[in-house]
Amino acid sequence: MLSPACGHWKPPDAIIYSAICVRRSADTDGRFVVRFVDFPEAITQGESIEQALNEAADCLEEAIANRIAMGLPIPDASSVKKGQHVVTLPVQIAAKAALYLAI
Repeated sequence: MLSPACGHWKPPDAIIYSAICVRRSADTDGRFVVRFVDFPEAITQGESIEQALNEAADCLEEAIANRIAMGLPIPDASSVKKGQHVVTLPVQIAAKAALYLAI
């Protein structure tokens, strides 16, 4: 957003979304699967929780970019509940999302 006093762009505050991370059963592959409460189309996985959550940040970025490209709404972030993980939207995509929502 532009600051009315000086005309400089101010980046949006961090946008965070809640994610649910579960481990698949050992009889399948035991990987960790992450899905987002607010983006049912965004699902990813990793061999560890850390890897799955790193992949989740990329997945969230792609889900929002896809919604912008398709002209679909970007949902407000749900509150993070106990047992859920926080995934922060990268600043560049947060700025694009803020601009998209303002138009």
